Amino acid sequence: MAADQPRQAPGINTLWPEAERAASLLGPLSLLRPELGRPSWQQGQHPRRRAGQGSEFWQYRPLEPGEAVDRVDWRRSGRSDSLYVRTHERELPARLALWADPSPTMDYASARRVPTKRERALVLAAALALSAEAAGEACAALSAARPARARAVAELLAAEPAGPMHSAPTGTLAAPGDTVVILSDFLEPDRLPALAALAAQGAGGLAVQIADPAEIDFPFEGRVELRDVAPDTEPRLIDASEDTRARYREAWSAHVAAVETAARAIGWQSLLLRTDAPLQDGLASIAARIGATHIAGGPPRR
Repeated sequence: MAADQPRQAPGINTLWPEAERAASLLGPLSLLRPELGRPSWQQGQHPRRRAGQGSEFWQYRPLEPGEAVDRVDWRRSGRSDSLYVRTHERELPARLALWADPSPTMDYASARRVPTKRERALVLAAALALSAEAAGEACAALSAARPARARAVAELLAAEPAGPMHSAPTGTLAAPGDTVVILSDFLEPDRLPALAALAAQGAGGLAVQIADPAEIDFPFEGRVELRDVAPDTEPRLIDASEDTRARYREAWSAHVAAVETAARAIGWQSLLLRTDAPLQDGLASIAARIGATHIAGGPPRR
């Protein structure tokens, strides 16, 4: 697109203060959990409909030989001639897996006052990690093998290698009950199939489409020089006529609809965020879709 040259994302040290401010306004983010095999959502821990560690009562069972007497529920046992133990329903801790697309197209910004798509994705991911951590949730970079502290998650995401051949998220962490948030412009052809692969592993999620205002509005007129993000690519001149703008906006609408359709088909949600919109509004919109916490007065859940 005609604009400033692509900018490389700064290190996480530069972006971290903005993420901390945003997370402090959002507050602790308790996740909503997808039911196994269903696209519906529920708050808090994910019950497994079996006895195990958890906070909710499951059922009573007879005291087994060799078990300590202090496990006996005396109130229940007093109503019969047998001794009973109170069990709880097994729960899995909520887990948030994040991925910020490092593709070259994410380094685009149409003006110096607007953050690049990658900058906005990294700040959103870091703020989500901080807020989830504050609520006691496990959080991880999607490509990592295990959960980590919010700062470590942000550093892993910022260090993802950028390049035209970078692979789509592999979902090494995705599992039934996980909540996955993908922050991408979805311009690489393998991104949407990657969502389906993650959902097939049982994870619920949100596809967040990050877009520059020029990509949405196509405000150009007259002769426009288009520069490809790929290296060693010659600029191309086009005539940004009314017909060109109409055809572009039609193609852009189709792209947005494709992301929405792909997410809906696998039981996920989708969201379009502009990089020139307030960061806090975008964070509130994400929180409203994956968690029980949102900023007071923020965008309503749709």
